[in-house]
Amino acid sequence: MIRYNIDDLLDKTNSRYTLIIAVAKRARQIKDYLNAVKRHEIPHVVPPQVDLEETVKGEAVSIALRELVDSKLEYSQEEKPA
Repeated sequence: MIRYNIDDLLDKTNSRYTLIIAVAKRARQIKDYLNAVKRHEIPHVVPPQVDLEETVKGEAVSIALRELVDSKLEYSQEEKPA
């Protein structure tokens, strides 16, 4: 299991909540992509942006975290109207 320093991850986001939501959403997209490939379907999401050999067994959360650390994962937050 690859361990990441929480401070390094929080440098990429503005809060722990944002970090968890961004990684979870991206992990879900990666899982959908990998499942589509296994079923020989055309994936409708962006493929993983890191080498799958470098991640732990290709686990979606590990891939999403690696993308975040490598600055290959971008996210945006909607501003709530005041």
